[in-house]
Amino acid sequence: MTTVPVTSPPSAGDRAGRLLSAQAAQLVFPGLAVVYSGWAAAVLLGLIPRNWINDLAYLPLYLIVGVGGLSAARAWAPEPRIARGWQLVGVAWLASAAGSSVWLLNWVWPSPIVDAIGWLLYNLYYPIVLVGLWHLFRLPPRGLGRVRLAVEGLIVTVATAALAWYFVFRFGEAAQSVPALIRAVTVLFLGEMLVVFGATAVLHSPAEPGDSRSVAMLTIGLFIATIADFVYEQNRMLGTVWSGPAGDLMLAWGAILIASAAWMSARGANRTTPAGVSRGLNVLPYLTIGVVGSLLVFEALARGMGGGPVGGLVLSGALLLGLVIVRLLVAQREFAEEATARWAQGAVFTSLVQRSSDGILIVDRDGAIRYSSPALDRIAGPGTLRPAGQRFPDLIHPTQRAAAAEWLRGLTDRTTERWRLGGAGSWREVEAVASDLTADPLVGGIVVNVRDITERVELETRLRQAEKLEVAGRLSSSVAHDFNNILTVILGNLQLVRPDGAGEMREAHQQIEAAAKRGAALARQLLALSRPTPSQPSVLDLGRVVGTMEKTLRNALPASIELTVGIAPESTPVGLDDVQVEQILLNLSLNARDAMPAGGDLEIVVDRPPVGDGVEGLPAGARLVVRDSGMGMSSETLAHAFEPFFTTKPSGFGTGLGLAAVRRIVTEAGGHVEIDSEPGRGTTVTVSLPLKMTASPVPASTTEPAGPAAPGTGRILIVDDEPAVRRVLAQYLGRLGYRVFEATNGITALDFLNARGWDIDLVLTDLVMPKMGGADLAGRIEAVSPRLPVLCMSGTPGAMDATRGPWSALRVISKPPDLEVLAARVAAEIGTRK
Repeated sequence: MTTVPVTSPPSAGDRAGRLLSAQAAQLVFPGLAVVYSGWAAAVLLGLIPRNWINDLAYLPLYLIVGVGGLSAARAWAPEPRIARGWQLVGVAWLASAAGSSVWLLNWVWPSPIVDAIGWLLYNLYYPIVLVGLWHLFRLPPRGLGRVRLAVEGLIVTVATAALAWYFVFRFGEAAQSVPALIRAVTVLFLGEMLVVFGATAVLHSPAEPGDSRSVAMLTIGLFIATIADFVYEQNRMLGTVWSGPAGDLMLAWGAILIASAAWMSARGANRTTPAGVSRGLNVLPYLTIGVVGSLLVFEALARGMGGGPVGGLVLSGALLLGLVIVRLLVAQREFAEEATARWAQGAVFTSLVQRSSDGILIVDRDGAIRYSSPALDRIAGPGTLRPAGQRFPDLIHPTQRAAAAEWLRGLTDRTTERWRLGGAGSWREVEAVASDLTADPLVGGIVVNVRDITERVELETRLRQAEKLEVAGRLSSSVAHDFNNILTVILGNLQLVRPDGAGEMREAHQQIEAAAKRGAALARQLLALSRPTPSQPSVLDLGRVVGTMEKTLRNALPASIELTVGIAPESTPVGLDDVQVEQILLNLSLNARDAMPAGGDLEIVVDRPPVGDGVEGLPAGARLVVRDSGMGMSSETLAHAFEPFFTTKPSGFGTGLGLAAVRRIVTEAGGHVEIDSEPGRGTTVTVSLPLKMTASPVPASTTEPAGPAAPGTGRILIVDDEPAVRRVLAQYLGRLGYRVFEATNGITALDFLNARGWDIDLVLTDLVMPKMGGADLAGRIEAVSPRLPVLCMSGTPGAMDATRGPWSALRVISKPPDLEVLAARVAAEIGTRK
C-alpha cells in the first residue's frame, strides 16, 4: 500500500516567497548590484554627497538578507539543523538593520546613548551569525578531512589578520583611545576573523551537500562584507575620499551575494535527489590570499617596495605561502589515499566479475559486445565467443535473435528476459537482466547480466510434469474404484451366462470377456500410476510364465506378424507375480504390434546373461528381450518414451501408459529397462531383473479358466457399498451352495454379526467403503472373533494398510476377480476355519 502525504495548500505568503525566489537570481539581485554599484560610483565621483542618506539607502539590503534567511529557514523546516542555521543568519542581518536604524536617529538627535545602542545592536551580528554558521556546518570524520579544514582555516585566519592590520592596526589613530582599541580588537579583529573562519568551515563541509552552491555564495558574501567593515573602519579613522564609497560597494556586493544564496537555498530545499550535488569550490581561502596579494601589488606600485605596508603584507604573504604548501601536501596525501582506495575497490570489483558465475556484458544499442566476463564463455560454451566484432544477438538462438536485438534497442529501464544462448547446437536457457547505463560516463553502454537457469528450467518442467501426474493420479484414483466395480459386474455376469460348446455366441462371449479384462488391466495401470506402492510378489520362474503366455500372445497379434519365443533352459526366478509379468509382456508386445502396421517380426527371448554382460550396477539375473522390426523411434521420442501419457499414436489408439507401467513394475522389483531404437531399424526393449534364489519359484498360473468351481457350504457375509457387485457375487456363490448375506459397509456388517451372534463362516469385504472400510472391519473382527476368516477385495493398490492388523497379501484378492478363482479362495478360507 502506498501512503500519500497530506499537505495543506500553500499560503499567499508562501506563493509570494516562491515567486520572489524564482525571480531573484534572474532579475532582482543583479539589478540591485547595478543600482548600488552606480550609487557608490556617483559618491566616489562627488556627484552625490555621502551622508545619512547613504545609511538609509543601504538599509533595504540588510532587510532583504534577513528576510531571505528566514525564508530559507522556512523552506528547510524538515531539516531542523539547517533551518536553524539559515534562521540565525537572517536574524543576524536583521539585528544589523536595527543597529543601522538607530544610528540614523543619531544623525537627528546626536547622543552617546543612542550611538552605544546602535553599536550594540549592529555588533550582535557577530555572535548570532557564528552560531548560524555552526548549524550549517557538519564536522568531517577523523583523518585528513579535519587536517585540511584546519589548514584552510589557518589560511583565512592569517589573511584576515593581514587585512585587519592593513586597514586598521597600522594607523596610530586606532590606539589613541582605549574604547577604539577594544572595539578594534574584539570586533574588527576577533569577530571578523571568527566569521571568516566559520564561513570556511561551512564551505569545506556543509551540513547538506546538496546545498553547497548556496553555501559557497554565502561564505564569499560574508568575506566581502568583512572587507567592507575593515574599509569602513579606515574611513572612520582617516576619512579618505575613496574608502567610504569602496566600503559601500563591498557591503552591497556582499549583502547581495548572501541574499542570493538564501533565496537559492529556499528554492532548492527538501529535494530528495539534488540535481547537482557537489561540495562546491573551496575558493574562500584562495580568495583571501588573492585580496592580500592584490594589496601588496597595489602598495608596491603606489609607494614602492620600501613603503610601510609592504613589509607587513610580505610577511603575511610568506605565511600564507607556507600554509598553501602544507595544504598541497595534505591534498597530495588525500589524492594518494583516494587512488589507493579506488585501486582496491577496482581490484575487488574485477575479482568479483572474474569469479562470478553470472556472465556480465557491456553492449551498445546495436548489440555489439564491448566487454564480456569469463563466465559468459563458460555459459555459451568454449569457442562461441569471438575476439572482436561479435553482437549479443548472435549468441542467441536463431528463432530469438530478432527479438533480442529489438529488446536492446527499445530498452528504457532495467528489464529481464529469458533467452536460449549458446552455439554449435548446444543451447542453454539463460535469464538476462539489462540496465541502460549509456548516460554513465564510466560505463557508456548497456550492462547485461546473464544467468544460466537451464537446471532451474528443467526442474520447473519436472515440477509441472509432476503436478500433471498428481492431477491425473487424483482423477484416475477417483474413478478407478467405480470402474473396477463396473468391471466386476460385467465379468461376473459374463461368467454367469457363459454359453456351453462352440459357435458364434461362444466367440462373442469370449471377445466381450477379453475386452473387459483389458479394461481391468488398464484400470490397474492407472491405479498403479496414481498410487505407486511396493508390492509383495511371490517368486516365480520368468521363462515358464512367458512360455504359458505364448498362445495368448499369438491370438492377440495379427497373422502378418511372425512371433518367435526363445526361453533358456536354466531357471530364471524373479520377484514378480504372474499378473505383473503378463502386464509387462502384453504392453511390450502390443507396442511392437502398433510399430509394425504392415507386419514384421517379433522376437521374445528369456535368458540369463553371462556375468559381466548385464547392466552396470545390477547383479547378474534374468533378462527379457522384446525385439521388433518396426519403424523405430527417433532420439527425441526416446527421451520421452517412459513418460506417462506420452504417445505417438493417433488419438484414441493409445493411452501412453504402457512403458510407464513397465518401468514402474521393473523398478520396484529392483530391475532396469533399456530401449535401443533407430528410425527404420526397429526397437529392442531389454528388461533386466535380479534373480531371487532364496525361495523356490512358484509355478506359473495358466491364463486359461480354472474350470467349474466345486460346490460349497457355509455362511458368507458380502460387504460392499455397490449393490450390483454384491448381487453378482451373491448370485454366483449362491449357485455354488453357499448361504449369502449382504451389508453395505463395515458398520452395518458389525451390526449384522452382533445380531446373529457371529454365526458366519467367512466375511468377503471390499477395502474402500464409506463410514468404515474393509481394513477397519477386519481389525474389529480380529478383536472379537479371531477364527473368523476375512477375505478382502480391492481394485486399488496399497489400499490395505498392512500395519493395521494381521492381514497379509494372501487375504486380499484383486478387483475385478475371476469368479472361479474367487470360489477357490472362498473355499480355502472357509476350510481354514474347519
